[in-house]
Amino acid sequence: VSEVLNEEVQPDRRTLIQSDASIIMTAIKNLRPQWVYGTGVPDLVRMLSMDSMFILSTTQFKGDVFIAPLKIKGRAAFNQDVLKEMKKRLKPIFLGPLSNEEEFKEAQSYSPDVYIFDDIKKVPASLN
Repeated sequence: VSEVLNEEVQPDRRTLIQSDASIIMTAIKNLRPQWVYGTGVPDLVRMLSMDSMFILSTTQFKGDVFIAPLKIKGRAAFNQDVLKEMKKRLKPIFLGPLSNEEEFKEAQSYSPDVYIFDDIKKVPASLN
C-alpha cells in the first residue's frame, strides 16, 4: 500500500486500483477515495452466488469499474447476468488479463469496454 501512495510514483486522480485482496483496495480507498477501483475476487464470487439465488440486483457493488478475468480457478468468473447488471449500473467492463488469441475471442463475445492483456506483444493486430 505504501508503494502505491509513494509520492515518487505520482499517481493522478484517475489512477485505477485493482487487487484480488479486498482489504488492500479498501485500505487504499480510505486514503485515496478519488481514485478508480475495480473488482476483487470476493466481489465476483458474491455476484455469482447472488445471481444463482436470483437476487443479483440487490447485491452491493463498491467498485467504480467491473474488472474480471475470464476464469478463476478454472471456473467462469462471471456470466451474462452479471455483465447485464454492471451495464445497468453504468459500470465500465474490463476483461483480462488475456493471454492468447483464444481468450481474446472469448472476451470479444462479451463486448467489454476494455481488454487487458498480460503482454503488449499479444495484443491482436486488429486492435492496433
